[in-house]
Amino acid sequence: MRIVAAVASVLFMIGLVNAEEFVATIKKVDGSKVTLNKTSKKKDSKKFDDETLTAVEKVKVQLGKGTFNKDAMKLEFSDGKDVEEGLKSDIFATEIRAFITTNDDGKITTIKAIKMKKKDS
Repeated sequence: MRIVAAVASVLFMIGLVNAEEFVATIKKVDGSKVTLNKTSKKKDSKKFDDETLTAVEKVKVQLGKGTFNKDAMKLEFSDGKDVEEGLKSDIFATEIRAFITTNDDGKITTIKAIKMKKKDS
């Protein structure tokens, strides 16, 4: 029984390694095809080309606030609300930044679209 549990645990961990979360600018949505451009984590690092990924049939779409955390030096998502229309929503009528999560097959499972919150001056 321990061997079965150990094998299941290793396979689960391998699946987690292949899944990915990243920030990107969504340029276009056409059915289940999402054209996007990944955002580099470092200021002067690599520029990415546009790529098109396929979303799973029941992709979860949320719209929330995005704020930049200076201490952690990263973009954070908060106050997300489900978007009932999913990929057919008019939030994709123009380019929008989002957190994208893919599964181990490289298909999009979650899109957390960001309305950027202005910094207090």
